[in-house]
Amino acid sequence: MPMSFYGITKMTSEHYLRVYHELYGINTVVFRFANVYGERQGEGGEGGVVSIFCKLLAAGKAVTVYGNGEQTRDFVYAGDVAAAIKAGLAAMGYQTINVSTEHETSVNQLLGAFAEVAADKLEVRYAETRQGDIFRSALSNARLKGNTCCNSADAVKRRYPKTYHDYVKRGK
Repeated sequence: MPMSFYGITKMTSEHYLRVYHELYGINTVVFRFANVYGERQGEGGEGGVVSIFCKLLAAGKAVTVYGNGEQTRDFVYAGDVAAAIKAGLAAMGYQTINVSTEHETSVNQLLGAFAEVAADKLEVRYAETRQGDIFRSALSNARLKGNTCCNSADAVKRRYPKTYHDYVKRGK
């Protein structure tokens, strides 16, 4: 069960879609995204750690990591999300599809990937863990297994530099 108002709101929407399918036969697909990142992503609100780090690194500012950096997330590239949505739109009935890589990447591993492209700018400060932060996160993408858009952890690591260079190019 959800442990936040945000989660409750999302689950409520899913139940509405399920009921619409059951009552009226409308095909509905719920896409649950892992931590999406990519070019032109905003860093405010739900912007995510990748965009926040890109903005700070591109500006030559220090990055703050809350906790020891071993917390993990399942980072999925925005272009892969688009491909997964396109593939999932043909689903019949009521479907819930996780769009993810199924691969946990620690914040320290993420910083290592950025160090390769912004080494001269990478300054990391560690701070206390924030209350309520999830330590590990990865979603099963079993319903996407036939779709290779999101399965490669190596592809994810190759896309971090692309995202960073987009921030640098745009002068963020």
